[in-house]
Amino acid sequence: MQQPPYPPAQPRRRGPSALVIVLIVFAVLAVLAIPVIAVVAALLLPAFSQAREAAWRSACQRNVMQISQALSMYAMDWEQTLPPQDAWAELPAKYGVAEALHRCPATGAAAATGSRDYTFNAWLDALSYRDIARPSVAVLLFEADSSPADGMNPSSTREDSFTPRHSRSGGPVGVISYADGHVSSAPTLPPLTQGIAD
Repeated sequence: MQQPPYPPAQPRRRGPSALVIVLIVFAVLAVLAIPVIAVVAALLLPAFSQAREAAWRSACQRNVMQISQALSMYAMDWEQTLPPQDAWAELPAKYGVAEALHRCPATGAAAATGSRDYTFNAWLDALSYRDIARPSVAVLLFEADSSPADGMNPSSTREDSFTPRHSRSGGPVGVISYADGHVSSAPTLPPLTQGIAD
């Protein structure tokens, strides 16, 4: 018997299967990914919070804008006269504004029933638009805390009733509506008599 020209085959040693290798790779990647995910989450959470706050402020401004437009429509129907301070809050519903718009989204759903987040400038009580010297600076509505004890038509002649509910890079701001129809956010409320009889 003649020997083959090549050495006899050695039995092959079996290494780990491909499935075991894949599982080990995934386990290592998962352990390495946890700190990366934590860092990314830490970077993104403040941005999400700021975006939510900006959305609340924008929704609050839209609420005040719709209520202000309803009050302007009332004035057009009544010879340019704004509503009386003891009836202003019921009027927007007659012009298609939902009751829910009297609540700022930033206050959440835990607010008391019947309370409103916006207050009427009582210096404008049944005042004609013709008597407002500068409508662009005369405050019509502003954010303020109210409760059912304040009645359904909260109004005020005091600037200290202003309640800023929204945060911005410069600090807290509140939403203010003016007699000319524009709405803005500001950290403080201008004098409520400003623009009425300058």
